[in-house]
Amino acid sequence: GDHRVAMAMAIGALGAESPITIHNAGVAEITYPGFFEMLDSLRL
Repeated sequence: GDHRVAMAMAIGALGAESPITIHNAGVAEITYPGFFEMLDSLRL
């Protein structure tokens, strides 16, 4: 999977009304270790 697409979809999913699953999301670790932890900390 493409790490850029996984990261973009994760950011887009923040506004989703229902749960979103991103398969193979671990590829984001290639460019931003801890990306999903950081993203989760932004949730209100």
